[in-house]
Amino acid sequence: MLPGMNAYDVVLAPAAMTLHVREWGAGDGLPVLLLHGSRGFGAQWQDVAEVLAAPGLRLLAPDLRGHGESRRPAPSSYRLEDYAADLVALAGALGLGPVVLAGHSMAALVTMLLAGTGMLPVRAVALMDIEARPPASQAQRLNEAGARPLRRFASMEEVIAAEQRALPDVLPARVARLALAAVRPVADGGYEYRADQEALRQFPQVDLRPLLPRISCPALVVRGADSHVLRPEVAAQMAAALPLGRLVTIPDAVHQLHIQQPEAVAAALAGLLRSVLDEGG
Repeated sequence: MLPGMNAYDVVLAPAAMTLHVREWGAGDGLPVLLLHGSRGFGAQWQDVAEVLAAPGLRLLAPDLRGHGESRRPAPSSYRLEDYAADLVALAGALGLGPVVLAGHSMAALVTMLLAGTGMLPVRAVALMDIEARPPASQAQRLNEAGARPLRRFASMEEVIAAEQRALPDVLPARVARLALAAVRPVADGGYEYRADQEALRQFPQVDLRPLLPRISCPALVVRGADSHVLRPEVAAQMAAALPLGRLVTIPDAVHQLHIQQPEAVAAALAGLLRSVLDEGG
């Protein structure tokens, strides 16, 4: 465990869901939920959190249901509403009060749902690299990936090599650390990804554009400059639809911008958080 970071499990009632949480900072600071996307896990936010950590902030990066070290739901259910309800329960269990939400990819959709419907009191949001109405082809690709057999790896070296191919411009030491968190050993030998394939198979086709004008708090739309997921013209439209929206583009990044450019992402979030703290903490 890294200095300044605590990890623990939270049992949520009444759903009996257990979420694994990584936390940096003071327990009485402004709560900031750093939320990963499909097939992700909270440890993907570590490099951002270590740069962002400052007095007055409480940074929390949960593994969402069926991801990382959190429990898989039974029966299996991975609707956006399920993720959102878990986060409402998590905030209640930890006594967080109004929060800042930074959601990447699928979790940005969950963030739109939470902030746009008032399910959770929100101080500010960052919507990272997904469109409010993703093209049908994106959901189709994820659904097809979820229907395929889970990949097995013979060794950790094989896992690290696969992750490095997916993130060729990321430092090898960072890739190796993330690879260790991404997989679990299997009983008959080797490794498999922790994330439940069913979460991909159930990824929904949604249109959350009507929620954007209802998000009245400060909001960032954050896009990787070379992203193939969030088109630049759509990012600009989303920022314009948010009453207090602003577009930030992260240079030299594609979709996994918080892994590729954690310092730049942390800088963007720091500006958002300063605006909240300046209003009264």
